[in-house]
Amino acid sequence: MSNIIQGAVTPNEDIIIMHLKVTAVSPIYTGENKVKEVKERKTKNRIPTRKSGDGFATINLSGILRAFSEKMLKSSGACDVARDAKGCGRPDCITCDMYGYLGKKGRVCVDELKTVRPFNEVVDISTHPRIDRDTGVVTKDQGPTIELEEIQEGAELVGNIVIRNPKERDIEVITGALKAIETHGLGGWTRRGRGRTKIDVTLEKIKWSTYKDIGKEEARKLLNPDKEKDKEKDKDKDKKSTQAVTK
Repeated sequence: MSNIIQGAVTPNEDIIIMHLKVTAVSPIYTGENKVKEVKERKTKNRIPTRKSGDGFATINLSGILRAFSEKMLKSSGACDVARDAKGCGRPDCITCDMYGYLGKKGRVCVDELKTVRPFNEVVDISTHPRIDRDTGVVTKDQGPTIELEEIQEGAELVGNIVIRNPKERDIEVITGALKAIETHGLGGWTRRGRGRTKIDVTLEKIKWSTYKDIGKEEARKLLNPDKEKDKEKDKDKDKKSTQAVTK
């Protein structure tokens, strides 16, 4: 992966996009954090998992990515946001340089992971009864059975990590943290085997000047809508002609 940036990064010009494909090896639980959603979807002892507005299951990645990055870089002087509640902001703190701190935006922007298939197709309910530790028998005396909404094994999630003004160490830190997530789990209930994943990464490098070219193309479409419609019609005609010849 380092070949894409090694000796080829121009400060303030390049952007690295890490395209992530995450496959659930074991069920993943991620609690819903929107108060309104919790009130509407939590029934009895069922704990809902996070759901996007357009109907897909989602998982926040930024918190655990930074947490594992900090653990990896502790010996290098990285601060502990969980302990201090905010980044230290020191110039030599690698994680603050990458992820930012209170009052300063980081260079690394992390998407929430989102399932490829809709929520209802990848989320199922698992039950977790209370067990008497002495007898090993299910008992209501120890409390009610808990029901969890979980993203099931085999489900795929996707998301991007965008790095502005990238440095080679950024890729090393992030890929190391992603490997730690594979090992230690993503989401909740990881001590019970939840959250095991396989993470595949594809790198893409673009330049800020690319957006200038995109802007020109979009402006041309906006300024000449009739020509664009004619082009689309021509494309449809060519497509139909090709299909007719093939048949």
